[in-house]
Amino acid sequence: MKDSVGKNISKNSPQNSEINELSSPIPISSPEKKKSRINTERYKVEIPLSETNFEPLWVSVSEAAKIGGVQSKTIRRAIQADLVQYKVINDRYSIDLGSVIRYLYTSTKLKNKIENNGIAKYIENWKK
Repeated sequence: MKDSVGKNISKNSPQNSEINELSSPIPISSPEKKKSRINTERYKVEIPLSETNFEPLWVSVSEAAKIGGVQSKTIRRAIQADLVQYKVINDRYSIDLGSVIRYLYTSTKLKNKIENNGIAKYIENWKK
């Protein structure tokens, strides 16, 4: 390969890297996910529900928040941190109810909210 003056340059020479950098003025980078405020390592605990597998019950963000006794902002933070299973249909989130309940039982604060304000206050056998 020859440079602009006509000298032979190798592929590994520093001049060649300068040419490659100049040929693409815009750096190519992959889009990064927005960093979450939540420390996700703490929520990596798997809580088994039962031996049988059920079809997932898909609910909206507001329904999940009402069932859990929390604000929709809490559910959206869990979605952003990939702590719940979700899918996007027509630009709206559909969230697996089982994963929401598992997420709400990962911290004491959220556990108290679901038991005092959410669906767990209506179910006697829920608390173990």
